[in-house]
Amino acid sequence: MIVGRWTRILLVVLETLMGLAAVVSGPALIATDGLGMPAEWMANSPFRNYAVPGLVLLAVGLVNLAGAFLVLSRNRWAVPASAVAGLLWVGWFVVQVVVVGLVSWQQPFYFVVGLVILGLSTPALINRFGTRTPPGRKGAIR
Repeated sequence: MIVGRWTRILLVVLETLMGLAAVVSGPALIATDGLGMPAEWMANSPFRNYAVPGLVLLAVGLVNLAGAFLVLSRNRWAVPASAVAGLLWVGWFVVQVVVVGLVSWQQPFYFVVGLVILGLSTPALINRFGTRTPPGRKGAIR
């Protein structure tokens, strides 16, 4: 469980905003074949167009919205969902910069937002999963 009122509020706000942006942008990438981004950016990628990146972005957005909902409802899966949401954003922007290069201030900004989501959920994740003792072993693994 995520401890701290402000941590929960910040996670819900960040995951909701990022999730909504991705849920809108993913299908828009597909419908417009890139939201005005040059088709040449796909030349050095494994994709012919923006359809697969649009679907992946949609999935990332849905995970973020699910994470926000789980944090809001204090569900036991909130911590792993939020950590996955943060990891997905970090991964999304690392891959994006590798494939198309650093083309906008938004890439590092949203990369940092992904790190913040991951950072806010990590202490609770460690608290929940990091101190279990495996069967047949004495003491906690550190």
